[in-house]
Amino acid sequence: MHKFRYVIKGKKGIHLKPAGCLAKEAWKYESEIKMAKDSKSVTVTEPLAVIGLRVKCGDSVEIEINGADEVIACEGIKDFFENNL
Repeated sequence: MHKFRYVIKGKKGIHLKPAGCLAKEAWKYESEIKMAKDSKSVTVTEPLAVIGLRVKCGDSVEIEINGADEVIACEGIKDFFENNL
């Protein structure tokens, strides 16, 4: 299991377009990738669930990755967050 925290920098937070792009990125990996805000956790391959977290600019989220390719998935998802969110 790999985890990391990230503070959202995008002015609009996570809305439909970035949630869809995140899901597309996550589907590249075998590992299950979850995002948590406060006490709620969702699978990032489900864009509507991600939107349901209501993540705004400045919010901190925790990403948890479990699976066969979790090391590579963690690197890829971190890069995605840094370049898009």
